[in-house]
Amino acid sequence: MPYLQTQVAREGGKTVVKLQQQRYLPLGSTAQQWGVPVCVKYAKGKNQVGTACQMLEDGSGSIVLEGAGKNTWVFPNARGAGYYRFSLPKKQLAALGKQIGQLDENEQLAYADAIDAAYRHGDIDSDAVLAAIKQLAPSESADVSTALLDRFVWIWRYQASTEAQRGALRKVAEQAYLPRLQQLGYTRRSGESIDDTTLRASLAGLFALRLQNAQVRNALLAQGDAVLAGGSGALDFSKANPDLLGTVLAVTAQERGAPAVQALIGALRTHADPAQRNAMITALGTLQDPALLKQARDFALTDAIKVGEMKGLLSRGHSYEASHASMWAWFTANFDRIVQRSGSFDGGGLPAMGATGSCSVEDADRLDAFFKPRLAKLSGADRGLAQTGETIRLCAALKQAQTAKR
Repeated sequence: MPYLQTQVAREGGKTVVKLQQQRYLPLGSTAQQWGVPVCVKYAKGKNQVGTACQMLEDGSGSIVLEGAGKNTWVFPNARGAGYYRFSLPKKQLAALGKQIGQLDENEQLAYADAIDAAYRHGDIDSDAVLAAIKQLAPSESADVSTALLDRFVWIWRYQASTEAQRGALRKVAEQAYLPRLQQLGYTRRSGESIDDTTLRASLAGLFALRLQNAQVRNALLAQGDAVLAGGSGALDFSKANPDLLGTVLAVTAQERGAPAVQALIGALRTHADPAQRNAMITALGTLQDPALLKQARDFALTDAIKVGEMKGLLSRGHSYEASHASMWAWFTANFDRIVQRSGSFDGGGLPAMGATGSCSVEDADRLDAFFKPRLAKLSGADRGLAQTGETIRLCAALKQAQTAKR
């Protein structure tokens, strides 16, 4: 995909946007040019917006912005229609962010994509990402509002190394999103929009499981306790919002411990509803207590759990630092049993199952050392190993580069 480094400048008494094309490569990748149709949206006089378009045939070029002042804001992908990513100098990117209301929904999504791409490319730091989150969060569109949540989670996990840093991130999230979650509430409302349903689920998961917000966890725990209190020893899933069931059960299993875990394991032996099974799998996969997590992982290898569910349960813990840290030792110790259940012809996903979420060169080397002697007997594992190893090394390169900016 083309990557356009753009910059507003003055040339010959006119305001122009200067363009420099290269292939988009994230940090850590080991470059081809296209003819790129570029359309730029910009401030044109008082309360007016203009658009200027041009074909960028070479590696660099410029577009005259008729009627623009020298301090105009520019959005280098009008209507979000261009097949390219873009960057702007830090001050100009900040100026664009203040005009988020001038952009339509597609443009706001393209803006979020540009922020994320610039971060991965090393052109901006986490402060710019957090500023963009604050600008996008009020959107009525769930897609726009949460467009940078995955990047926020990455920063939380891989950049925030002290409680002070995590406290600052928690404050950003609470200011940007917590009032919205409180407004939505924790139960599905009659006739609510898909955006509201989607946003509630995303934010409940963020605050309850990632940020460990006590207020949100208590609200979901009340639903989970009601599920566990079902009559005749059975779980009463009707007591929880079905859109939040996985998060509700995850919080409940973490808070109530062994009794809740045993109830979920018992239900999985007999319960057939796919959505409810997936929610219970989510809960077991996100356990943080080491002994209970080992019990859940061991249970994943039994016939009570389908092969696809096994993969989901075992992979879920990679999302959280503590459970990820314990996965490698368990995975390697139980590798033969995992292969026996999943089959040697389904080897492509095994490297990711064991190491997704790793973010150091040492982790990638460890993965290679374990799998390379086994590749001949695992169909597809060579490709899975290459892909997972590349992902880990790219993560490590980005972590190193962004940590150096702090």
